Amino acid sequence: MHDIVLVDDDPDIRMLARMAFELDGHDVVAAANGLAGLEVLRETVAGGGRPVVVLDVQMPDIDGWEVLGHIRADRSLDAVPVVMCTVRAGALDRARGYGHGADAYEAKPFDLEQLLGTVRRLASMEVERLLARRALLWTEAEA
Repeated sequence: MHDIVLVDDDPDIRMLARMAFELDGHDVVAAANGLAGLEVLRETVAGGGRPVVVLDVQMPDIDGWEVLGHIRADRSLDAVPVVMCTVRAGALDRARGYGHGADAYEAKPFDLEQLLGTVRRLASMEVERLLARRALLWTEAEA
């Protein structure tokens, strides 16, 4: 069962992040675009998993904002934590991410230890706490 779904169109980022996650003991599946990422995520959740999604924004087919929208619109995926990991890291981008249901936001170039810590924290968080935290982030993003 995959516990991280990594969605990024940059092969170097995918390789680096995947290696770091695997060395930290995670089972990772990587997707090179948003559509493939959604497919893998749905398969993992249907199989009983609750992975953390690490999601880039700028991708060629559908962007990370649209992927996040699909995840949050699908009730079967609502408990899945999503970390936006992108160069789009300005205040407006972060507010947009949290406003659309992101659970964390990491700027590229990312610090591997910080990203690992974020993923560990979200992976271990109970669903009710995650949803309450997400609602708080959404409220703050709207302000």
